[in-house]
Amino acid sequence: LVIVLVIFFMTLELSGVALVQFRLRPEGGAGSGVVSVGAAGTKSDFDLVLLAPPVHVDAAELAVVQRGLAAIDREAEGSPPGEAAGMDLARRLIAGFDRTLRDPAPLNAFLRDWLPRVLFLMIPVFALLLKIPFRHRRYFEQLIFSLHVHAFFFLATTLMIPLGLIAGAPWPGRLLAIVSTAYLLIAIRNFHAKNWFVTLFGFLLLMVSYAVVLATVLGGLLLIGVVRT
Repeated sequence: LVIVLVIFFMTLELSGVALVQFRLRPEGGAGSGVVSVGAAGTKSDFDLVLLAPPVHVDAAELAVVQRGLAAIDREAEGSPPGEAAGMDLARRLIAGFDRTLRDPAPLNAFLRDWLPRVLFLMIPVFALLLKIPFRHRRYFEQLIFSLHVHAFFFLATTLMIPLGLIAGAPWPGRLLAIVSTAYLLIAIRNFHAKNWFVTLFGFLLLMVSYAVVLATVLGGLLLIGVVRT
């Protein structure tokens, strides 16, 4: 896992591909973005793009963020004292988002520093969650399996970096999700030697629980990175 992580971050650095960046969702795009900026009724959605070369931000995208900052300022002027802290945090988030939109490099540098540390904390959590549906294996064995799965994920992510240079977003992220999900399902089936019904039940339980934990942790890390950078 350590070797794969070193190769992954070296490849990421040499390729110039951004691990994450925000892009304005085109009008009429399906669903909602991970970030909404603007006043009520005029909000614009921004998507989180993975493993793609940094894209030049046009004036329309920057104008959306500036309108969001202006709206927060207007609300802060007439807000009660108890809401001042919340308004200040919202303004810092949008200001950080504005900086990240202009230049994703500082945020990506922050994530390169902290992502390995967070990963090593998540590995035992993944093993613990895996222990819930598959109790016949000892926790130490689940921990080794967790190391293996995370090593594969970062190896697959490394191989997606050239695709990000060639095809651009969003194909690397989508293909990575398909490959990782399929590999994890097959790996659980082989490692635990259960029938497909038990494997699918345990797999779904693991995916839901780990997705909640991972989204909370990585979402928090991303917000901290946006504010700090």
